[in-house]
Amino acid sequence: MSAATAIERCSPQAPQEMNRPTSTIFTGLALAMLASTTTARAQTITSLPDSPVALSGRLRIQGSGFGSAGTVTINGVPALTTVWRSDEVHAYVPESTNLGSAQVQVATNLGTTSNVVPVDVVPRQADGRVRWRFAISSIRPNGQGPAIGPDGTLYVDDSDGRLYALTPDGELLWIFDGNAGVVGGGLEGPIDVAADGTIHYATNPLGAEIRVHAVNPDGTSKWTYSEFSVSYRIIAGPSVGPDGNLYLVFDRAHLGTKGACSLDPNGNLRWSNPGSPAVNDTGSLGHRIAFGPSGFYVAFNEGQVPGANDNYVFGFGFDGVQQFAIPNAWQTGRPHARPDGSFILRWGLDTTLRSMDAAGNEQWTFSAPSNLTEPVVGPDGVAYHQVGGGPSLHAIGTDGSIQWTVAGPQLGWMNFLGVSPLGGHLLDGGRAGLGQPGWIRDYSTSNGDLNWSIDLPREDPGSGLADLVVQSDWAFAADSTKGYVMVNALVWDSQDGYAYLYAVDLEEPTPGSNYCSSNANSTGNPAEIHATGTDSVISNDLTLVADGLPSNTFGIFLVGPNQGFVMSPNGSLGNLCLVGSIGRYMGPGQILNTGAGHSFSLAIDNQTIPQPIGFASTTVGDTWNFQAWFRDVSPTGPVSNFTNGLEVVFQD
Repeated sequence: MSAATAIERCSPQAPQEMNRPTSTIFTGLALAMLASTTTARAQTITSLPDSPVALSGRLRIQGSGFGSAGTVTINGVPALTTVWRSDEVHAYVPESTNLGSAQVQVATNLGTTSNVVPVDVVPRQADGRVRWRFAISSIRPNGQGPAIGPDGTLYVDDSDGRLYALTPDGELLWIFDGNAGVVGGGLEGPIDVAADGTIHYATNPLGAEIRVHAVNPDGTSKWTYSEFSVSYRIIAGPSVGPDGNLYLVFDRAHLGTKGACSLDPNGNLRWSNPGSPAVNDTGSLGHRIAFGPSGFYVAFNEGQVPGANDNYVFGFGFDGVQQFAIPNAWQTGRPHARPDGSFILRWGLDTTLRSMDAAGNEQWTFSAPSNLTEPVVGPDGVAYHQVGGGPSLHAIGTDGSIQWTVAGPQLGWMNFLGVSPLGGHLLDGGRAGLGQPGWIRDYSTSNGDLNWSIDLPREDPGSGLADLVVQSDWAFAADSTKGYVMVNALVWDSQDGYAYLYAVDLEEPTPGSNYCSSNANSTGNPAEIHATGTDSVISNDLTLVADGLPSNTFGIFLVGPNQGFVMSPNGSLGNLCLVGSIGRYMGPGQILNTGAGHSFSLAIDNQTIPQPIGFASTTVGDTWNFQAWFRDVSPTGPVSNFTNGLEVVFQD
């Protein structure tokens, strides 16, 4: 078993006793001064191109003499790091960093330190429906999307084998190094999370080793299963089955690998089956496994397997027994399970969609005049896909009938489709054409109408323009209010490749964006603030809401122009997210009580914002920050607590 690579911390050496002759001491001091000057020149920060940078944001630190490893501190707090080269280090701003100017320093693993350079730290900002985005320092080309744990934590991996964990609000929790410092790659397949919160994913260190990782929700290693063989990659899985076991497929079973196999929740091999014909795939980076009532379905290009020379769809039982192998499947297609245990996949020459039952028998076939995109299946079993040439977007019912069709060049190149778990939203990560930035669009699942669209930007990372394009499957919040997807920056310089995890509001965005963090209160959970209504100065209809509070407790809302972070002010259990001039809503009817519930709310007048002296009026472009204070209890007696913060930028 292997654990995540720890961040090395260097401590200063103890001073030597000064018991030498005076001349020796002076010589030593001179040498020390010279060495200090040389060291300062050797480790130098010359640029922070990402300033200003948001909390949990990626900060590129450019300079020289950084060596091969070390520690970055921001305001004295160690930061999580990913890329480490002698001329550039990538670090993530700790969530606890105070907003405003912060001090950045690099320490090498030899104990030497760089100069200190300031960086401007700002809160995460929403941009319309884009709630936040998180940068990773590598491209993510295999099409596998992020995963979501039972508690809503988001997980995404990169092409260097690292696994990132983030809260639904975009706060970086930890980074797990699946290659444990060994040069190699990641993206061996999807990320999947078990019911107990264990995260599973695979990496491929340099050499003939494939690692399947089980990671605890706190970012520590639970176990690692290694396969040393001629296997070049995992071509399906690792995916958690409905029985709680893990399923995956190694390629080159015809050369002696395990082929299809299953691991129990403790990482022990349950069974392996090379398949008949032997499972293999040409060029696959792995895909998510489709599960049925008694087994799972996978499809591969078997062109390199002697005697096969075709594309097959396979069915394996949960006990490892092969149930079927049917030729003529489309070489890059993959099965998609439906709620009744049947599945669909592209077929033949990529112009056909076929439905099969759990035993592999054909149910119906949909044929098109041109190529099809990879389909997706909604919670009701309806399939959605685009037909090229027109193009046209289709919804296909469980019986193979066309539910609706939308056609026209406005559809562009539809690429990565996703359906929200409660239905209603069909997401498309496409673009107008080659050489164009991408978009994110939401279509109605009932009739194909376009609900809204987000145009992704074109960026300049410093080595030429980069088009941002969706390049992964979708993941969704359980309540279908948010979608998450990976967006690649198409920069082909290997040192400049990067990608974003986008968090997108599917429903109409609520006013404001959260910042800062709240601590658990006596309910066992942190309290949160949000707003309803709008941020319009003219409409003047903003209502503040504090949720997750103890019952039968009172509290007030606070407001101020400046964000900050003060831990446990005056012995509070929470964090104050405001600094400077702080107003209190304490007028008639403004001291609130939760009663038997767990929330209170206040409709505010944006022309009478309370301040320490008098009131302020709001104009277009003004930013106000809000927070709720409330009475709480602890084993030692009454205390106070806070929600997180809410920033509202008022519009016309």
